[in-house]
Amino acid sequence: MRAIDQFTNITAPILTGFIMSIGTNMMSAIFVAVWNIVSVVIEYRLLIRIYNKVPQLAVKHVKQDEESTVEPIPHQSAEILDEADEGKLNDDPNLNVSRNSLKSFNVEVKISPKAETSVAVDNQSQDVKFHEDAENDDQLKSTISAHTKSQTCSKTCKKMFSAFIIIKNGWRVYFSYEVKFAGLGLALCYMTVLGFDDITNGYAYSQGASQLVLGLLRAVSALIGLAATIAYPRFRKRIGIERTGLMGFTTEICALSLCIVSVWLPGSPFNLTNPQGSQTTFSDPSSSEMVNVTTIHPANQTTPTVFISEQKNLISLSVLMAGIIVSRFGLWSLDLAISQLLLERVEQQQRGVVNGVQSSLNMILDMVKFVLVIALPLPRHFGLLVILSFASVCIGAVSYSIYSYRMRGHLFHFDRLCRCSHKENGTTLHHNLSVESAENSYKVNNDSTNNNS
Repeated sequence: MRAIDQFTNITAPILTGFIMSIGTNMMSAIFVAVWNIVSVVIEYRLLIRIYNKVPQLAVKHVKQDEESTVEPIPHQSAEILDEADEGKLNDDPNLNVSRNSLKSFNVEVKISPKAETSVAVDNQSQDVKFHEDAENDDQLKSTISAHTKSQTCSKTCKKMFSAFIIIKNGWRVYFSYEVKFAGLGLALCYMTVLGFDDITNGYAYSQGASQLVLGLLRAVSALIGLAATIAYPRFRKRIGIERTGLMGFTTEICALSLCIVSVWLPGSPFNLTNPQGSQTTFSDPSSSEMVNVTTIHPANQTTPTVFISEQKNLISLSVLMAGIIVSRFGLWSLDLAISQLLLERVEQQQRGVVNGVQSSLNMILDMVKFVLVIALPLPRHFGLLVILSFASVCIGAVSYSIYSYRMRGHLFHFDRLCRCSHKENGTTLHHNLSVESAENSYKVNNDSTNNNS
């Protein structure tokens, strides 16, 4: 998938830049719109084919709610209801029980005239018990209603804050793994303007680059990223995943050092203090010349004075683009390494949660990048954005190094370096001793030859 992505990144910028260079803006817009419509149709057809070929996708796993528990009817009351349904109680000459009174647990008993004197006391005690039972039933009903209301309120609160509870649980699961340091290192690589996004393209346009040149540069960058995706399996097999990630960060930092150097090279508009006025740089897409428009605001004049001068110095922009292009190899290497670590070092049941939190963290730091661009929007502030981006990548490398050190127990094999240095020193010493012995033997032979003569 990464190789396909890089291949499209190679061909798309070249084609788009070529069309925008030879055609009008309306023609380019129509081409992009038609291309998006065709792409959507192809994408939906592929998704339908995948859905039809994998029947498991049609099965929706729904979490069943807890079954409501119904309290069983007491055994004696159930027997009375059964007897009432069968009509047995109607045959009793002394008792006449109605179904409605039994179902509502209010039993009416009629005593025959012959037994009035014998059951008078029992009737009084039963009336007292019935009144007590009625009071207990009222208390029970009020308790049940209050409990039902509390359950309803708790369910409502859970529904309202369920999203926050899920987010909190997801972050807790994410930070329970050691791979969180590697994921944080990857996320910090998103807080950078050192890539072929709209911010860098806008800065390049302001410095005199054309659409065709930027398209070619982006294609070369994608080609280097494609080379990284091809080389990654070999590096992983030869030196392991953790070392591949360290190699990727090292390569990216070394390449991005060129971007730091470009901030102070000739042609860079980097200037944090401009007390005399504002400087705007623009270019004509049809020509390669760059025009500087400097506006001076004198203290005693209301109309500003504009000085226009032509300049063709793309040293700073060239070094910046070179650093960005070379850094793609390290970036894609570490991206693949950390993505595989997030799959292998996390339990299968929690991979979706961890990767979801990782995507959220990436987007948060990407949003921080846009906030910094809003705070520093001018081309002369772009150098400060480059410095902040380089610092973010370095902090990400430190975070990944912490993970690698915890997993492997070391970052570099200093013992092997010491052994190699000792071997080199021993070889040099042995060589020096052999040379000295050879020189001594040569002197002895010369002395003996002279004595004989």
